[in-house]
Amino acid sequence: MWSMCMSKSLKSFLFVASFALTMIVEGARLDHSDLYVFDGLYYKKNESIPFSGKITGRVVAHVVQGVLDGPYKQYYNNGQLRQSGVYKNGEKNGRWISYHKNGQLHSEGSYKNGKWEGEWVDFYENGLIRSKGNYRDGKRIE
Repeated sequence: MWSMCMSKSLKSFLFVASFALTMIVEGARLDHSDLYVFDGLYYKKNESIPFSGKITGRVVAHVVQGVLDGPYKQYYNNGQLRQSGVYKNGEKNGRWISYHKNGQLHSEGSYKNGKWEGEWVDFYENGLIRSKGNYRDGKRIE
């Protein structure tokens, strides 16, 4: 009897500990509509401490102490992908792609420390190229 009670208690403890560890590792998950941005930082509504965790909904992203950090995806109301890329310490970095509501490419290019870097291409809704340009440190170069 004693070992059966102990076994149930141990199982309960392990379950609770496992759940708590999962919440610590994964952090909170909130729909983007439950957050607001103030001074460039994300906060949970009615709270004054910067949010850390995963944003879900029309925006899917990871936030660390109020700052976007990691893969980022934004969707139109119809569920179509609007843009995707990566944030590093709150700044866009690496390849970013955006789409028109009809699913056609809108633009593609790279960011470095939040500024356009390298070749950027913009497209019309029909998929034809609208413009191309090369950038360094956010400024167009010839």
